Amino acid sequence: MLLLRAAAQEDSIQQRIILIGDAGEMRNGINPVVDAVRRNFKLNEGKNTVLFLGDNVYPLGLPSPLAKNFPKPAPYWTTRSTS
Repeated sequence: MLLLRAAAQEDSIQQRIILIGDAGEMRNGINPVVDAVRRNFKLNEGKNTVLFLGDNVYPLGLPSPLAKNFPKPAPYWTTRSTS
């Protein structure tokens, strides 16, 4: 008689990054994209990171840069006088 033992595979994933392009809006408390991620990954594990890459400014979008209340962008760097 031949006995075979199945050894449990160790999870070799150290860090997982889940990229979501545009998840859209929630409707009636349901978001199909986010719900699919929740079904397929254990998000409470410390090895999962979710990045939302899409349009995250629902529902009105960004204001026009010509609008009076449009914020001025911060400078990328500041110059310092060495004297």
